[in-house]
Amino acid sequence: MKKALYKMGVLGLLPLTTLPGFAYASEEGGNIQEDPILEEIVISNSDSSSMTDGVSRSSIKCTTTATIHYTLAPISAASSATGEAAKMMDSIFVRSRLYNSNGVLKNDKSSTKTKTAYNSVKTNHAPVSVSKNYTYANSTFKKSGYSTVTHEVRANQ
Repeated sequence: MKKALYKMGVLGLLPLTTLPGFAYASEEGGNIQEDPILEEIVISNSDSSSMTDGVSRSSIKCTTTATIHYTLAPISAASSATGEAAKMMDSIFVRSRLYNSNGVLKNDKSSTKTKTAYNSVKTNHAPVSVSKNYTYANSTFKKSGYSTVTHEVRANQ
């Protein structure tokens, strides 16, 4: 009988001796898998101008925006370009080009839309330098009876 009580006592204390080990391992993060924290830095620059018609001197405001999206984990960047007009255009062309700090083209994307007042493109993320990356956004706005407007905007990291 004493042997049975002794075994029950030892076996009863066994969970108490092993639980702190598991708790300690989980506190240290040994059993926990964490996702990496992604931080994105976004830098934009824009340019606006007006297109005029030759007769009535009416104008339409056109804006081009260049944006660079930089992430730290992993170190990569994407770029975007938008073209926006105050009125419907016959066509809007936009192009986004992403360069690393050495001037090497990392990504390029373009799009043309017709009968619209807005167009945008975004490149995929590409490996880049730690700093001094940059992007160019080009756009061309066309409307019959109006002068064609072309922009080139640069955004620096």
